[in-house]
Amino acid sequence: MQDAVRELGPGFVPDPNTQSIHRLTPGDIEYLGAFRLPIAFSGGAKEYYRYGDGDRGSLFCTGHLVNMDPQLYEVTIPLPKITGDFSELYAAEILQAGNPMPPGTSADLKLKDVELLWHGPSQRLHLVYAKHYQYTDSPCRATSRIVLNDSQTLGPWYLDRPAIESNVYLFTIPEWFAYQYTLGRRLACGRHRDGQGPSGPTIYAYGWPNPLDPPAANTMLGSTTLLRYDDLACWEDGAGDHCIVDHCPEDTYRGGAFLDDGRRRAVVFGRRKGIGRCWYGYPDGTTCPPVCDCGDCGGSRGFQADDYRPELVFFNPMDLAAVATGDWPSWKPQPYAVVDLSPFWFNGGVEVSAVAYAENTDVPPGDPHSGWLFVSQEKALETSSAAYTAVHVFRVAP
Repeated sequence: MQDAVRELGPGFVPDPNTQSIHRLTPGDIEYLGAFRLPIAFSGGAKEYYRYGDGDRGSLFCTGHLVNMDPQLYEVTIPLPKITGDFSELYAAEILQAGNPMPPGTSADLKLKDVELLWHGPSQRLHLVYAKHYQYTDSPCRATSRIVLNDSQTLGPWYLDRPAIESNVYLFTIPEWFAYQYTLGRRLACGRHRDGQGPSGPTIYAYGWPNPLDPPAANTMLGSTTLLRYDDLACWEDGAGDHCIVDHCPEDTYRGGAFLDDGRRRAVVFGRRKGIGRCWYGYPDGTTCPPVCDCGDCGGSRGFQADDYRPELVFFNPMDLAAVATGDWPSWKPQPYAVVDLSPFWFNGGVEVSAVAYAENTDVPPGDPHSGWLFVSQEKALETSSAAYTAVHVFRVAP
């Protein structure tokens, strides 16, 4: 794993005031192998469930935007295998499926991510919905039971942040961090759509005071900002002070996790990184203005890059805490390490579609997946009629 660590470039200087002996490094993570999901076009493994599959542990996975599959799936966790041949991977099995979308949610919204939190004596799934082009806000958040054919979904709710930068990924914030820095809010959310909005990932913490007493549907939920870079204009005019380092508008962030084993900590994101030249226009290199007034600019234009690479990006949680307390502006945190995932990916793939973490603190002893990090590779195998997802497994070493 350490061999895949990439330098962040000559312009990056870590802030010495936030360096910590508790920071988790890429060398603390080892690769265990991969398995395959049984669902064609799956959006990936979104959340780990410690008590699933008869206490053996399971994963919740979403359908895919391409075929607008509204289902949420719970699947088994087979033995990961280190191989370069996708056909040799063991396949997960579906345990249950259902559509937990709450009444009143717009039908054109797609389930993007799920996260489990304790609500009194039981756990509930938290859900976030979005659509590809979402320039107006709508209630995109909900919570449901784990039993998917009887979900008893509550919500939906708004968030006091624009949907285009807050409703694609979810992950859990540890209690110690939430009660010190985010007013007890334990759900971290964000969104980074290539070429639009902030020039890097966002993190907003949200929740409500009493887990057993959720707010009424269509309520506006408050949030705490932990990370937000300036909008894309900072890349267009060449002023990168308020952007994530080495930003390309074709970068895409699709999932995150707060890793914490009680001794070492990091917030990580899965990223498809645009490398080389980045431009707005056409795949053949022809450019056109980022905001087109029709004219000669038409067709399937968009942000492009010479090449792409799958990566894990590491942030120091205490940098995010400095944003929450107001000591730092929201654009100041920068990653301290980046891991190139290409050596582990199948068929030259570049997509990172989801990240899920099996927390190894505050869990009963004997969890067989404690400290596992599940990173999904969309389109690990493509046929003429379908595409299949591989789940790569990493482990935070004891």
